[in-house]
Amino acid sequence: MTREQEIKAAIVVTPDAISFASPEMNQASEMAAEQLGKLVDWIQSKFPFLLRHEAVFFAAAIIEAMPTLLEQNPEAIHSLQHDALMMASRR
Repeated sequence: MTREQEIKAAIVVTPDAISFASPEMNQASEMAAEQLGKLVDWIQSKFPFLLRHEAVFFAAAIIEAMPTLLEQNPEAIHSLQHDALMMASRR
């Protein structure tokens, strides 16, 4: 088997990968990446002693903690639910 054939054989297409290729998912992924970059910038402004990759890990930890933090704040959940319903109504 040639190297090219090995690479092609290693590529697996799943329904998730196909849906990820949609214009909507591409746009959403770009926006999420942009916002993550802004969060990392903010983290570095507050904690300038962190290296960039450390600030990215720190951002991941913040994102991981978000559901628990939000569940402790019913007003925030209510506001997010309203925003989500508004977004869904624009389909």
